[in-house]
Amino acid sequence: MLSVLVALSLCCGGGYYWWDTQGKAKRAHAEAENACFQQVSRMTESYNKSLRLYAQVSSKFNELDESYDLDMLAALQGKKPNEYENLHCSTDLDGDKRKARSLKRSYDELSKEYRKALTPVRK
Repeated sequence: MLSVLVALSLCCGGGYYWWDTQGKAKRAHAEAENACFQQVSRMTESYNKSLRLYAQVSSKFNELDESYDLDMLAALQGKKPNEYENLHCSTDLDGDKRKARSLKRSYDELSKEYRKALTPVRK
């Protein structure tokens, strides 16, 4: 009788351990997926902001508004934000997250340059 109870306890304990391990793996994957989606969302926001600022730079340059540094605006005409990359976070979570972080950084740097060029010059 005792051996049956021990065997039953071991089976139940093993089953619980397996179930718990599977649950932890699923939670870890879900958290990694969520982190990737958040990073892609931040990248998208940064891209949209950069694109809006680029449109303002182009507009000020085309208007030849002399209250801005036209040389700086002209230099930024060829610096349009890189093509938006559609990341899905489905196959390579870490790779997509790193790529999104890198693209966000490049969009943020462009935004800084655009903002600097959109600062009126004192005459």
